[in-house]
Amino acid sequence: MASISNSERKLTGVKTEFAIGTGRTSMEVAASGYLEAQDVADVVLFAAMQGPNARMTQIDLIALNQGN
Repeated sequence: MASISNSERKLTGVKTEFAIGTGRTSMEVAASGYLEAQDVADVVLFAAMQGPNARMTQIDLIALNQGN
């Protein structure tokens, strides 16, 4: 099983709904274009369902309009 260090971990790009009302609005969160938690969960499930002869070495999941 592969592991990553904290410096390799990319913790950006997933939509969160914290701090609404303290500078962020629900409309800004909805229009952010970031990945939803379900998007990440779908990829994790896909990886977990692969057969015993499959080896995933990397999965990149990026929102289509990330950075906009």
